[in-house]
Amino acid sequence: MKTIEIGRILLADDGSEPADRARRLAVELAAQHHAKLSIVYVQEPFQDEADAQRTVAVARSMAEDRNVSYDVMTEAPVGITNPGRRIVTAAEDCAADIIVIGARGLGGIGRLLLGSVSSYVVHHAPCSVLVAR
Repeated sequence: MKTIEIGRILLADDGSEPADRARRLAVELAAQHHAKLSIVYVQEPFQDEADAQRTVAVARSMAEDRNVSYDVMTEAPVGITNPGRRIVTAAEDCAADIIVIGARGLGGIGRLLLGSVSSYVVHHAPCSVLVAR
């Protein structure tokens, strides 16, 4: 069987409980594959950079504990922002091989299993997506 090469993992982190599961998976996957971890956080309107940095501090600490190379991308809101679109764009910008994202399971009947952001990412991502539940 051919080995799958994973060089860049994009972690979508919003500080939520589902994101905690995604964090653990992304850091472990990065450690196993010696991949670079890109942590992306999409800011809410009127949220400052300091709040965003506090949100991704846990992921940074986890990466450091496992000696995983990482960078942080904070996506500032633009108008009425679509976090899913911003995550997909970040994946394109950093040439991610896989996106790891948590699923909140909130939203309408069509999004009951995944959640609106993770559902958008699954359907529009330029690479594979691992949804942590």
